[in-house]
Amino acid sequence: MSDQFSVLIQGPLSNHSLVNLDIYKKIGPVIISHWTTDNTEILDAYDLDGCTVTSDVLPSRSIPIKIGLTEREDTTFYWAMTSIHNGLKACDTKYIIKIRSDERYSNLQPMVDRIEEFPNAFVTTNIFFKPWRIHEFHISDHIFGGRTDLLLQTWELMLGMWEGNIPAEGWAIQGRDVDKPGRTHMNCPEQIQCKAFLRTIGSPFTKQAVIDNFQMLDVLSLGGYLIQYQQGRAGQGLRWRSPDQATLRYKDGREFTMIGEEWEKRPTPPTGQFLFPETSLETIEDL
Repeated sequence: MSDQFSVLIQGPLSNHSLVNLDIYKKIGPVIISHWTTDNTEILDAYDLDGCTVTSDVLPSRSIPIKIGLTEREDTTFYWAMTSIHNGLKACDTKYIIKIRSDERYSNLQPMVDRIEEFPNAFVTTNIFFKPWRIHEFHISDHIFGGRTDLLLQTWELMLGMWEGNIPAEGWAIQGRDVDKPGRTHMNCPEQIQCKAFLRTIGSPFTKQAVIDNFQMLDVLSLGGYLIQYQQGRAGQGLRWRSPDQATLRYKDGREFTMIGEEWEKRPTPPTGQFLFPETSLETIEDL
């Protein structure tokens, strides 16, 4: 166990992530940030030695909606923002790796190695990290890590604007960007997080700044994984267990498992730009 790294499991309590708890403990202390409405009996099945469990009341999405920070009534970004912030506040180590509670990875050592090599960078993976020509500033936020103090400042900046405690800037508004009204894509959480980090470290909002201050790992280097993607409005979701196998699921209970070439025959696919966890990007320099 390292005294330099912590692992943060963020979101509603789920066995999807907790089954790898012993793996994460080998990296360092584990922080579990969840909601008071979760079924805490889930935790009884696990050894929580070396873990810090923090819970909070699920905040109302009406808070950012009322002050104009989002146009999405079904957004979960504010919830994620809050639970990540709670976990970062509970961290006592210099570095931290954040994981969604509905996902898991069996080998975090590549994340540790990259953070140690680039200690001031925002280290993430190529899960939906989109090329600049398709979606500017669209980083990956499924799993990421870096210096705890920089990430805490980044999330305090976003949360401060989303709760009306500090003046909001156009780039922080989900659904639109008043600073760039003529763009093709709606402003999304991945862009907001990217720009918040750049603002925190005093870098400009440019492609070169992303290349210089973000590091991207191939998700295949993280061993066995479970990666999930949900489109709230469409009720469609994807769950990956390997690069060539995924399950397409719907809110009405239908599920279709697709392997390899079956992707070409998939029924009513989601509208996401990338259907696989890896994108066309191999390194951050390919942005």
